[in-house]
Amino acid sequence: MTENRIVLDYTNRDFAGIRAQLVGLSKGLMPEWQTVGETGDFGTLLLELYAYAGDITNFYIDRMASEAFLGTAVRRQSVLYIADMLGYTPVGQLAASV
Repeated sequence: MTENRIVLDYTNRDFAGIRAQLVGLSKGLMPEWQTVGETGDFGTLLLELYAYAGDITNFYIDRMASEAFLGTAVRRQSVLYIADMLGYTPVGQLAASV
């Protein structure tokens, strides 16, 4: 019994990488599809939409992961959550005095 296994590369996290992987899989799984990867093909449009959705999803996954660390957090609320978790109460903004 021969098993056909599809090996996915999960390190393709940008639009170009995901699109290239989808085009390669389409050429391998559907060899009768001659126009795969060409600009005017409707199927290629669908592949590019999936690649775009994957790119946006990976962006937000990376963004949320970076908010969990103090060195890479961008949002003020994330820094306050980390400070609270460590038991630190930050001092509010105060005007300078002499």
